Amino acid sequence: TTSTLLYNPYDVQFDGYGNMYVVDCSNHRIQRFPSGSNAGITIAGSSGSAGSSLSQLYNPSKIFVSSNQT
Repeated sequence: TTSTLLYNPYDVQFDGYGNMYVVDCSNHRIQRFPSGSNAGITIAGSSGSAGSSLSQLYNPSKIFVSSNQT
């Protein structure tokens, strides 16, 4: 896949502003899609690079957006 495509998305959540958060499992990242946009921004992990360092994710599967948008 490329960094613009989702690869095995697992979970989707929305915040109070209409932003969509997608757990992109096989790309090892979390993406935020601003309200009204079809372009995702990687907010956690890195596209296609799995790992256990603080800046990497390994097959994430869930996300939770709290009431204070964090």
